[in-house]
Amino acid sequence: MPYHQKKLEAFLDRYWDYYAKLSEFKIEPHAEVAEQLAAEFDQLFSTETKYEQLDERISKTREKKENMLLVLTMPEIPLHNNAAELAARAKVRKRDVSLQTVTIKGQKQTTHS
Repeated sequence: MPYHQKKLEAFLDRYWDYYAKLSEFKIEPHAEVAEQLAAEFDQLFSTETKYEQLDERISKTREKKENMLLVLTMPEIPLHNNAAELAARAKVRKRDVSLQTVTIKGQKQTTHS
């Protein structure tokens, strides 16, 4: 729905702006900036869009504030866990590929079964 798409895009624009500020903070952490970012988190994740699913997701994220903002007290930690997710996906992909047939003969047998 166009209304929901606009609300989502507007929130994501603000979210990625905030993420960029967190990334900058990691490079040059300062206590004053940490306080500002914590306050900005509260403001961002208090947003109400009238898009129920988005509002629910925003609320769930707000409830995890302490974990989400660990970077403000420990700038050395990553902002995301994509490295862990990518490693897990690589294992799953290897498993999926390993289950496939290795020879042309095996491929022919599985397609005719």
